[in-house]
Amino acid sequence: MGRLPVELSLRPSEGSASNWTVSAAATPRGAGLCISLVLLLTACAEAPKHPLIVENPFAGKWQEAVPAPARLVLEQVYGGDGEGEGEVLEGPSFASADPLGDLYLVDDERLIAFRPDGTTRWSVASRGEGPGELRLVGGLAVTEDAIWITNQLGTRIDRFDLDGRVGNSRSLAGLGIRWAALGGVLENGNLVIATRLRGRIGNRVRVISAAGAPTIIDSLTVDRTGAIEVLENLSLGGEVSVVGDAIAVSLVDKFGYAFFSPVLDTLRVVLRRDVPYKPPYPFVLNGNSGVLSSGRLDPARSLADGRWLAGGAWSKDPRSPERRAEAIIAGDPSPLELEESVDLYDRDGTLLYSWGAEALEGVGIAGVLATDGESRIYARTKDLVPTVGRYRLELSQEAGRADR
Repeated sequence: MGRLPVELSLRPSEGSASNWTVSAAATPRGAGLCISLVLLLTACAEAPKHPLIVENPFAGKWQEAVPAPARLVLEQVYGGDGEGEGEVLEGPSFASADPLGDLYLVDDERLIAFRPDGTTRWSVASRGEGPGELRLVGGLAVTEDAIWITNQLGTRIDRFDLDGRVGNSRSLAGLGIRWAALGGVLENGNLVIATRLRGRIGNRVRVISAAGAPTIIDSLTVDRTGAIEVLENLSLGGEVSVVGDAIAVSLVDKFGYAFFSPVLDTLRVVLRRDVPYKPPYPFVLNGNSGVLSSGRLDPARSLADGRWLAGGAWSKDPRSPERRAEAIIAGDPSPLELEESVDLYDRDGTLLYSWGAEALEGVGIAGVLATDGESRIYARTKDLVPTVGRYRLELSQEAGRADR
Protein backbone atom coordinates (compact mmCIF):
# COMPACT_ATOMS: atom_id res chain seq x y z
CA MET A 1 0.00 0.00 0.00
CA GLY A 2 1.15 3.52 -0.77
CA ARG A 3 0.78 6.56 1.40
CA LEU A 4 -2.32 8.58 0.65
CA PRO A 5 -2.29 12.38 0.31
CA VAL A 6 -3.95 14.19 3.21
CA GLU A 7 -5.06 17.80 3.39
CA LEU A 8 -5.61 19.42 6.78
CA SER A 9 -7.21 22.75 7.64
CA LEU A 10 -6.18 24.43 10.88
CA ARG A 11 -7.28 27.65 12.55
CA PRO A 12 -4.54 30.27 12.39
CA SER A 13 -2.83 32.04 15.25
CA GLU A 14 -2.57 35.83 15.25
CA GLY A 15 -4.76 36.00 12.15
CA SER A 16 -1.98 35.33 9.63
CA ALA A 17 -2.10 32.75 6.89
CA SER A 18 0.68 30.35 6.19
CA ASN A 19 1.19 27.00 4.55
CA TRP A 20 3.17 23.94 5.47
CA THR A 21 4.07 21.45 2.76
CA VAL A 22 5.26 18.09 3.99
CA SER A 23 6.43 15.56 1.44
CA ALA A 24 8.00 12.16 1.82
CA ALA A 25 9.90 10.14 -0.76
CA ALA A 26 10.80 6.47 -0.52
CA THR A 27 14.33 5.16 -0.69
CA PRO A 28 15.90 5.32 -4.16
CA ARG A 29 15.94 1.52 -4.07
CA GLY A 30 12.18 1.42 -3.57
CA ALA A 31 9.24 1.73 -5.86
CA GLY A 32 9.25 5.52 -5.88
CA LEU A 33 6.30 6.04 -3.58
CA CYS A 34 5.60 9.68 -2.87
CA ILE A 35 3.11 11.52 -0.72
CA SER A 36 2.31 15.13 -0.12
CA LEU A 37 0.81 16.34 3.12
CA VAL A 38 -0.28 19.96 3.12
CA LEU A 39 -1.11 21.70 6.37
CA LEU A 40 -3.03 24.78 5.38
CA LEU A 41 -3.14 27.31 8.21
CA THR A 42 -5.91 29.35 6.68
CA ALA A 43 -7.83 32.36 7.88
CA CYS A 44 -11.01 30.34 8.12
CA ALA A 45 -12.62 31.03 11.49
CA GLU A 46 -14.35 27.67 11.79
CA ALA A 47 -12.08 25.15 10.11
CA PRO A 48 -13.30 21.56 10.47
CA LYS A 49 -11.39 19.36 12.86
CA HIS A 50 -9.24 16.61 11.43
CA PRO A 51 -8.57 13.29 13.19
CA LEU A 52 -4.80 13.75 12.81
CA ILE A 53 -4.77 17.09 14.62
CA VAL A 54 -4.73 17.48 18.41
CA GLU A 55 -5.43 21.06 19.47
CA ASN A 56 -4.69 21.74 23.13
CA PRO A 57 -5.75 24.78 25.15
CA PHE A 58 -3.05 26.88 26.77
CA ALA A 59 -3.55 25.19 30.16
CA GLY A 60 -3.02 21.46 30.50
CA LYS A 61 -5.60 18.93 31.64
CA TRP A 62 -4.06 18.70 35.13
CA GLN A 63 -3.06 22.35 35.46
CA GLU A 64 -5.72 23.40 37.94
CA ALA A 65 -5.48 20.34 40.19
CA VAL A 66 -4.47 21.06 43.81
CA PRO A 67 -2.01 19.98 44.96
CA ALA A 68 -0.05 19.84 41.70
CA PRO A 69 -0.24 16.24 40.43
CA ALA A 70 3.15 16.40 38.68
CA ARG A 71 6.44 17.60 40.05
CA LEU A 72 10.15 17.51 39.23
CA VAL A 73 12.53 16.38 41.97
CA LEU A 74 16.30 16.91 41.73
CA GLU A 75 18.15 13.61 42.30
CA GLN A 76 21.71 14.18 41.13
CA VAL A 77 24.04 16.91 39.84
CA TYR A 78 26.76 16.22 37.29
CA GLY A 79 29.77 18.55 37.11
CA GLY A 80 31.33 20.92 39.59
CA ASP A 81 33.51 23.97 40.16
CA GLY A 82 36.83 22.11 40.18
CA GLU A 83 37.26 22.16 43.94
CA GLY A 84 35.44 18.88 44.58
CA GLU A 85 35.25 15.59 42.73
CA GLY A 86 32.83 16.70 40.02
CA GLU A 87 34.00 16.95 36.42
CA VAL A 88 34.37 20.60 35.39
CA LEU A 89 32.03 21.29 32.48
CA GLU A 90 32.45 24.03 29.91
CA GLY A 91 29.02 24.05 28.31
CA PRO A 92 27.06 20.81 27.86
CA SER A 93 25.16 20.85 24.58
CA PHE A 94 23.85 17.30 24.04
CA ALA A 95 23.04 14.46 26.41
CA SER A 96 21.69 10.93 26.37
CA ALA A 97 21.33 8.15 28.94
CA ASP A 98 21.73 4.40 28.53
CA PRO A 99 19.39 1.75 30.01
CA LEU A 100 21.65 1.38 33.08
CA GLY A 101 21.36 5.06 33.97
CA ASP A 102 24.80 6.21 32.83
CA LEU A 103 24.76 9.69 31.33
CA TYR A 104 26.72 10.71 28.23
CA LEU A 105 27.42 14.37 27.52
CA VAL A 106 28.90 16.35 24.69
CA ASP A 107 30.65 19.19 26.52
CA ASP A 108 32.46 21.65 24.29
CA GLU A 109 34.73 19.29 22.28
CA ARG A 110 34.63 16.39 24.76
CA LEU A 111 32.54 13.28 25.17
CA ILE A 112 32.03 12.43 28.85
CA ALA A 113 30.35 9.47 30.53
CA PHE A 114 28.99 9.69 34.09
CA ARG A 115 27.80 6.98 36.45
CA PRO A 116 24.36 7.41 38.04
CA ASP A 117 26.02 8.70 41.24
CA GLY A 118 27.57 11.61 39.32
CA THR A 119 31.15 10.33 39.22
CA THR A 120 33.00 10.31 35.92
CA ARG A 121 33.44 6.98 34.12
CA TRP A 122 35.57 8.36 31.32
CA SER A 123 36.24 11.45 29.23
CA VAL A 124 37.53 11.19 25.66
CA ALA A 125 37.97 13.13 22.45
CA SER A 126 39.40 16.51 21.72
CA ARG A 127 38.93 19.13 19.05
CA GLY A 128 40.05 17.98 15.63
CA GLU A 129 39.10 16.08 12.52
CA GLY A 130 40.76 12.72 13.19
CA PRO A 131 39.22 9.50 14.53
CA GLY A 132 37.48 10.13 17.83
CA GLU A 133 37.99 13.90 17.60
CA LEU A 134 35.07 16.30 17.75
CA ARG A 135 34.29 19.54 15.97
CA LEU A 136 30.88 21.20 15.88
CA VAL A 137 28.84 18.21 17.03
CA GLY A 138 25.26 18.17 15.76
CA GLY A 139 23.65 15.54 17.95
CA LEU A 140 24.08 12.58 20.30
CA ALA A 141 22.14 9.36 20.77
CA VAL A 142 22.83 6.27 22.88
CA THR A 143 21.59 2.72 22.40
CA GLU A 144 22.23 -0.46 24.40
CA ASP A 145 25.67 -0.92 22.84
CA ALA A 146 26.70 2.28 21.06
CA ILE A 147 27.04 6.05 21.16
CA TRP A 148 26.22 7.86 17.93
CA ILE A 149 27.33 11.42 17.12
CA THR A 150 26.92 13.65 14.09
CA ASN A 151 30.29 15.35 13.86
CA GLN A 152 32.49 17.66 11.77
CA LEU A 153 29.84 20.21 10.74
CA GLY A 154 27.35 17.40 10.29
CA THR A 155 29.35 15.73 7.52
CA ARG A 156 30.23 12.60 9.49
CA ILE A 157 28.57 10.06 11.77
CA ASP A 158 30.82 8.60 14.47
CA ARG A 159 30.19 5.51 16.55
CA PHE A 160 31.74 4.91 19.98
CA ASP A 161 31.16 1.96 22.25
CA LEU A 162 29.85 2.55 25.77
CA ASP A 163 33.40 2.54 27.15
CA GLY A 164 34.41 5.46 24.95
CA ARG A 165 36.38 3.47 22.39
CA VAL A 166 36.16 4.79 18.85
CA GLY A 167 34.28 2.45 16.56
CA ASN A 168 33.94 3.72 13.03
CA SER A 169 33.27 6.95 11.20
CA ARG A 170 30.99 7.25 8.21
CA SER A 171 31.15 10.20 5.86
CA LEU A 172 27.87 11.73 4.71
CA ALA A 173 29.55 13.55 1.83
CA GLY A 174 28.61 10.84 -0.65
CA LEU A 175 24.95 11.52 0.15
CA GLY A 176 25.39 15.24 -0.36
CA ILE A 177 24.64 15.92 3.31
CA ARG A 178 26.15 18.72 5.42
CA TRP A 179 25.13 20.32 8.70
CA ALA A 180 23.29 17.17 9.72
CA ALA A 181 21.79 16.99 13.20
CA LEU A 182 21.18 13.58 14.77
CA GLY A 183 17.57 13.27 15.88
CA GLY A 184 17.85 9.81 17.40
CA VAL A 185 17.82 6.08 16.78
CA LEU A 186 14.68 4.13 15.85
CA GLU A 187 13.84 0.76 17.39
CA ASN A 188 15.01 -1.02 14.22
CA GLY A 189 18.45 0.58 14.62
CA ASN A 190 18.14 3.09 11.80
CA LEU A 191 19.33 6.64 12.45
CA VAL A 192 17.27 9.79 11.99
CA ILE A 193 19.16 12.86 10.81
CA ALA A 194 17.90 16.29 9.82
CA THR A 195 19.23 19.20 7.79
CA ARG A 196 17.79 22.65 7.25
CA LEU A 197 16.54 23.84 3.89
CA ARG A 198 18.67 26.57 2.38
CA GLY A 199 16.67 29.65 1.58
CA ARG A 200 13.52 28.24 3.16
CA ILE A 201 11.99 27.50 6.54
CA GLY A 202 11.86 23.80 7.24
CA ASN A 203 13.77 20.54 7.50
CA ARG A 204 14.75 17.60 5.39
CA VAL A 205 14.57 14.51 7.59
CA ARG A 206 16.30 11.34 6.49
CA VAL A 207 16.22 7.81 7.85
CA ILE A 208 19.58 6.20 7.16
CA SER A 209 21.06 2.78 7.81
CA ALA A 210 23.34 2.30 10.80
CA ALA A 211 25.20 -0.67 9.31
CA GLY A 212 27.79 -0.34 6.57
CA ALA A 213 28.03 2.75 4.40
CA PRO A 214 25.29 5.30 5.13
CA THR A 215 22.32 4.67 2.87
CA ILE A 216 19.18 6.78 2.71
CA ILE A 217 16.23 4.52 3.45
CA ASP A 218 13.57 7.21 3.38
CA SER A 219 13.30 10.99 3.46
CA LEU A 220 10.82 13.63 4.51
CA THR A 221 10.71 17.36 3.78
CA VAL A 222 8.82 19.71 6.09
CA ASP A 223 8.73 23.00 4.20
CA ARG A 224 6.93 26.15 5.23
CA THR A 225 5.81 28.69 2.64
CA GLY A 226 3.38 31.57 2.79
CA ALA A 227 3.09 34.77 4.77
CA ILE A 228 6.75 35.27 5.73
CA GLU A 229 9.22 36.22 3.03
CA VAL A 230 12.26 33.99 3.31
CA LEU A 231 15.57 35.45 2.21
CA GLU A 232 17.81 33.52 -0.13
CA ASN A 233 20.75 32.98 2.23
CA LEU A 234 18.78 31.86 5.28
CA SER A 235 18.32 28.33 6.55
CA LEU A 236 15.73 27.98 9.29
CA GLY A 237 14.51 24.69 10.68
CA GLY A 238 12.77 23.09 13.59
CA GLU A 239 13.94 20.50 16.08
CA VAL A 240 13.84 16.83 15.07
CA SER A 241 13.83 13.98 17.59
CA VAL A 242 12.76 10.38 18.12
CA VAL A 243 9.90 9.90 20.59
CA GLY A 244 9.25 6.24 21.31
CA ASP A 245 9.46 4.91 17.78
CA ALA A 246 8.07 8.02 16.12
CA ILE A 247 9.85 10.97 14.53
CA ALA A 248 8.83 14.37 15.91
CA VAL A 249 9.42 17.64 14.03
CA SER A 250 8.69 21.03 15.59
CA LEU A 251 6.72 23.35 13.32
CA VAL A 252 8.93 26.46 13.73
CA ASP A 253 6.16 29.07 13.37
CA LYS A 254 3.51 27.27 15.42
CA PHE A 255 3.79 26.03 18.99
CA GLY A 256 3.43 22.43 17.98
CA TYR A 257 4.88 19.24 16.56
CA ALA A 258 4.24 16.86 13.67
CA PHE A 259 4.77 13.15 14.32
CA PHE A 260 5.68 10.54 11.72
CA SER A 261 6.11 6.77 11.83
CA PRO A 262 9.48 5.10 11.08
CA VAL A 263 8.30 4.70 7.48
CA LEU A 264 7.23 8.36 7.47
CA ASP A 265 3.48 7.93 7.54
CA THR A 266 1.84 10.90 9.26
CA LEU A 267 0.66 10.04 12.77
CA ARG A 268 -0.60 13.34 14.20
CA VAL A 269 -0.02 17.06 14.57
CA VAL A 270 -0.07 18.37 18.15
CA LEU A 271 -0.66 22.08 18.79
CA ARG A 272 -0.89 24.24 21.91
CA ARG A 273 -3.27 27.11 21.28
CA ASP A 274 -3.13 30.67 22.60
CA VAL A 275 0.64 30.72 23.10
CA PRO A 276 1.82 34.20 22.04
CA TYR A 277 4.60 32.60 20.02
CA LYS A 278 5.83 34.57 17.01
CA PRO A 279 7.59 32.87 14.08
CA PRO A 280 11.16 33.72 13.04
CA TYR A 281 11.24 36.96 11.06
CA PRO A 282 13.84 37.42 8.28
CA PHE A 283 15.09 40.96 7.63
CA VAL A 284 18.04 42.81 6.09
CA LEU A 285 20.47 44.96 8.09
CA ASN A 286 23.25 46.83 6.29
CA GLY A 287 22.86 44.59 3.29
CA ASN A 288 23.14 41.40 5.34
CA SER A 289 20.40 38.86 5.89
CA GLY A 290 19.28 38.34 9.46
CA VAL A 291 16.66 36.46 11.41
CA LEU A 292 14.81 37.83 14.39
CA SER A 293 13.88 35.04 16.80
CA SER A 294 11.12 35.63 19.31
CA GLY A 295 11.23 32.27 21.01
CA ARG A 296 12.00 28.62 20.49
CA LEU A 297 10.55 25.12 20.51
CA ASP A 298 12.55 22.41 22.24
CA PRO A 299 12.78 18.83 20.91
CA ALA A 300 10.07 16.42 22.00
CA ARG A 301 11.47 13.70 24.31
CA SER A 302 10.21 10.27 25.41
CA LEU A 303 8.90 9.38 28.87
CA ALA A 304 7.24 6.28 30.30
CA ASP A 305 3.83 4.99 29.19
CA GLY A 306 4.01 6.82 25.87
CA ARG A 307 4.06 10.24 27.51
CA TRP A 308 6.50 12.83 26.26
CA LEU A 309 8.08 16.11 27.23
CA ALA A 310 8.41 19.22 25.12
CA GLY A 311 8.22 22.98 25.60
CA GLY A 312 9.92 26.16 24.60
CA ALA A 313 9.81 29.90 25.11
CA TRP A 314 8.07 32.94 23.70
CA SER A 315 8.66 36.67 23.89
CA LYS A 316 6.93 38.90 26.42
CA ASP A 317 7.44 41.83 24.04
CA PRO A 318 4.01 42.92 22.74
CA ARG A 319 5.55 44.37 19.57
CA SER A 320 5.29 42.45 16.34
CA PRO A 321 8.47 40.97 14.86
CA GLU A 322 8.32 43.64 12.17
CA ARG A 323 8.38 46.44 14.77
CA ARG A 324 11.23 44.80 16.68
CA ALA A 325 13.21 44.40 13.45
CA GLU A 326 12.66 48.07 12.68
CA ALA A 327 14.02 48.96 16.13
CA ILE A 328 17.12 46.83 15.56
CA ILE A 329 17.71 48.36 12.15
CA ALA A 330 17.33 51.82 13.74
CA GLY A 331 20.06 50.88 16.24
CA ASP A 332 17.74 50.66 19.21
CA PRO A 333 17.46 46.99 20.21
CA SER A 334 15.86 46.24 23.53
CA PRO A 335 16.46 43.13 25.66
CA LEU A 336 14.17 40.26 24.83
CA GLU A 337 12.38 38.78 27.84
CA LEU A 338 11.12 35.25 27.39
CA GLU A 339 8.42 33.23 29.10
CA GLU A 340 9.51 29.61 29.34
CA SER A 341 7.55 26.40 29.58
CA VAL A 342 8.28 22.69 29.96
CA ASP A 343 5.24 20.70 28.92
CA LEU A 344 4.11 17.16 29.71
CA TYR A 345 1.96 15.44 27.05
CA ASP A 346 0.05 12.17 27.06
CA ARG A 347 0.59 9.53 24.39
CA ASP A 348 -2.36 10.84 22.33
CA GLY A 349 -0.98 14.41 22.30
CA THR A 350 -3.15 15.76 25.13
CA LEU A 351 -1.34 18.46 27.12
CA LEU A 352 -1.36 17.34 30.75
CA TYR A 353 0.74 19.82 32.70
CA SER A 354 3.17 22.71 32.20
CA TRP A 355 5.95 24.14 34.34
CA GLY A 356 6.29 27.87 33.71
CA ALA A 357 9.25 30.16 34.32
CA GLU A 358 8.59 30.50 38.05
CA ALA A 359 8.30 26.74 38.58
CA LEU A 360 11.45 26.08 36.53
CA GLU A 361 13.33 28.69 38.55
CA GLY A 362 12.19 26.94 41.72
CA VAL A 363 13.73 23.61 40.69
CA GLY A 364 16.75 25.18 39.00
CA ILE A 365 16.13 24.05 35.42
CA ALA A 366 17.70 26.18 32.71
CA GLY A 367 17.04 23.90 29.75
CA VAL A 368 16.14 20.25 29.19
CA LEU A 369 18.83 18.20 27.46
CA ALA A 370 17.46 14.65 27.49
CA THR A 371 15.17 12.08 29.09
CA ASP A 372 15.80 8.41 29.76
CA GLY A 373 12.52 7.27 28.20
CA GLU A 374 11.11 6.55 31.65
CA SER A 375 10.86 9.14 34.43
CA ARG A 376 14.28 10.83 34.49
CA ILE A 377 14.92 14.21 32.94
CA TYR A 378 18.40 15.65 32.41
CA ALA A 379 18.67 19.42 32.24
CA ARG A 380 21.16 22.25 32.41
CA THR A 381 20.84 23.87 35.81
CA LYS A 382 20.81 27.51 36.80
CA ASP A 383 24.00 27.08 38.86
CA LEU A 384 26.68 29.74 38.42
CA VAL A 385 29.02 27.07 37.03
CA PRO A 386 27.87 24.73 34.23
CA THR A 387 26.22 21.64 35.68
CA VAL A 388 23.59 19.13 34.61
CA GLY A 389 20.86 17.93 36.93
CA ARG A 390 18.96 14.66 36.88
CA TYR A 391 15.33 15.19 37.83
CA ARG A 392 12.71 12.56 38.61
CA LEU A 393 9.21 13.11 37.31
CA GLU A 394 6.75 12.23 40.06
CA LEU A 395 3.05 11.79 39.35
CA SER A 396 0.75 11.69 42.37
CA GLN A 397 -2.48 9.82 42.86
CA GLU A 398 -4.24 13.08 42.07
CA ALA A 399 -2.83 12.77 38.52
CA GLY A 400 -4.61 9.46 38.11
CA ARG A 401 -7.87 10.92 39.41
CA ALA A 402 -7.50 14.00 37.21
CA ASP A 403 -6.92 11.69 34.25
CA ARG A 404 -10.32 10.09 34.63
